Amino acid sequence: VSPKPKKQQNNLERYRLLFESLTEGIVGFDLDWKITECNAAFAKILGYETSELGGLSNFDITPPEWHIVDRDIFDNQLKKAGYTDEYTKELLRKDGSRVPVSTQFLRIKDSSGKSVGSWARVEDITERRRYESFIRETLSKIGEVNEKLKENEKSRSEFLAVISHELRAPLGAMKSSVDLLKRTAENGEISVGENTLLEVIERGITRIDSLVEDLVDLARIESGKLFLRYENVDVREIVEGASKSLASMFLKKGLNLEVICPDEPCPAWVDPRRIEQVLSNLLQNAVEFTKHGGVTVRLEQGPESFTCYISDTGVGIPPELKQKIFEKFYLLESTGSEGQKGLGLGLAVCKGIVYAHGGKIWAQDNENGGATFAFEIPKASRESDLKI
Repeated sequence: VSPKPKKQQNNLERYRLLFESLTEGIVGFDLDWKITECNAAFAKILGYETSELGGLSNFDITPPEWHIVDRDIFDNQLKKAGYTDEYTKELLRKDGSRVPVSTQFLRIKDSSGKSVGSWARVEDITERRRYESFIRETLSKIGEVNEKLKENEKSRSEFLAVISHELRAPLGAMKSSVDLLKRTAENGEISVGENTLLEVIERGITRIDSLVEDLVDLARIESGKLFLRYENVDVREIVEGASKSLASMFLKKGLNLEVICPDEPCPAWVDPRRIEQVLSNLLQNAVEFTKHGGVTVRLEQGPESFTCYISDTGVGIPPELKQKIFEKFYLLESTGSEGQKGLGLGLAVCKGIVYAHGGKIWAQDNENGGATFAFEIPKASRESDLKI
C-alpha cells in the first residue's frame, strides 16, 4: 500500500486535532448503531476512556425508556431528511448514573451516496437543567410571595375601609354637638373659657375628620373604587381657589404665597374637587416643612396636558426618599412649628388621584434650597379613565 501524500496526512492531523479540541461530544456510529469513534469530550460526559467505548451501541448507553424515542426520530427524521432536530434525552454513565444531554444526528454517506453510518453531537445539559430548575423554583417562590403580598394588601385595604367607616359615625355626632354648643355660645350661655375649649375640640374634630377622609380615599384607591366626576374646567380657577382657601395658614406662619398662572385659560376635562384636593394637600405639606420664606404655585399648560409646581423654601428632600415619600404611612421628620405628624397618607392620596387621571407626580430639590412637588395631568381623559 502506497503511503498517503504528506499534504493529506497534514489535513488528517488537523482534522483530528479539531475533533479532539471540541468541547461538545462528537460520536460516530455505523449502520448497526455501534460506536466507531468519539472524541474525548464525549467519553468524559459518560465517564469512560475513549478506548472503552468502541463496540458499544447507542442503545447500550441509552436508558431503555428512551429507545422508542430514538427509534422514532431515526425512522421519521434521520432516514427521510438525513438529519434530526435537536432533542433532549438521557445517557447512561459508566457508573450507572444518568446524564441529561442535548443531541442531534447527521447521516453519513460514502462517495456513491450510500449510507454508511451517522454522526451525533452531544452536549451535557446538567448545569442547564439545574439552572432551569432553580429558575422554576425561584419563580414559584416569587409567585407565593406575591400572593401573600396581595392577601396582605387586601387585608390592609379592608382594615382601612372598616376603620374609616367606624370613625365616621361618632365624628358626625361630635360635629353636630359642637355646632349646637357654638350656637349656645352665641347666646352668651357659656363662659369665655368654655368657648376656648370648644374651639380646641372643633380643631381636633376637623383634623380627625381630615384623616378619616384620607383613609376613605386611600381605601377607595386601593380597592379600585375611586370614581372621578369629570367636568370641563379652567384649571386656573382650581389653582387660585385652593391657594385662597389656605391663605390663612401662610399668614399664621408669616410665609409668602405666590400664585403664577398663564394669562390665557387652561381648559381641561378633570374632576375639579379631586385636583383641588391634590393642590391643598401639597400646599399644606409645603407649609408644614417651611419655616422661612414662602411657597410658589406655578401652573403651566402644554398642548395636551397641564403641570402644577408647588415650590417651597424649606429643608428639601433627601435623594433616596423622593419616591418613598409617596408611599402610604411614610412620614418625613417634620420641621414645622406645630410638629404635627399625621398618618403619612396625604401624599399617597395625591399619587392615587393623579394616577387616576392618567397623570404622574414627582418631587425634586430646588437649586437654592427647598423642594418642589409637581404633578402633570392630561387635559382630556378617555372614558376608561373614569375609574381606576
